[in-house]
Amino acid sequence: MDWINDDLEDAFYYVETDTSKLEPDIDLELLIKENMNNPIGQLLTELGKIAEPEVRKKAIIYSIEAMIGEGVLK
Repeated sequence: MDWINDDLEDAFYYVETDTSKLEPDIDLELLIKENMNNPIGQLLTELGKIAEPEVRKKAIIYSIEAMIGEGVLK
């Protein structure tokens, strides 16, 4: 997101972006299938069992973001 702000700051005096509604564009089923036999797939499979849909969605997104941030996923 920083590159968007940098580009817009050249054209505008003040820029503020709200990234709170952004979600990763990831094929979760494929990610789980490709990682079925390792801890990544096991974690995502278990998170998928959370009964509350909104909690499940947030838990999966936060976990994926954390794994990307730590370099576990690319």
